[in-house]
Amino acid sequence: MPRPIHCPQCHSPSYRHIHGDQHQCNHCGSTFIIPHTPASAPISTPEPPRAKLKSLLILLALLLAAAWLLEMMWAA
Repeated sequence: MPRPIHCPQCHSPSYRHIHGDQHQCNHCGSTFIIPHTPASAPISTPEPPRAKLKSLLILLALLLAAAWLLEMMWAA
């Protein structure tokens, strides 16, 4: 887990990117360098069970609505 980055002057955690590796503290205005570290490969997280259940319920609702519409068309 990466360590939080703080301003070397005032130790504020609030800063903004200027360009390249340079950043500026939003509190005291000092500039400092945060060396670029290569990003690791993105970690794929499995879909939470709730999201899968929600997707299945939406699909079921759409199928029931389509079946109801087909029934109404056949009855007419």
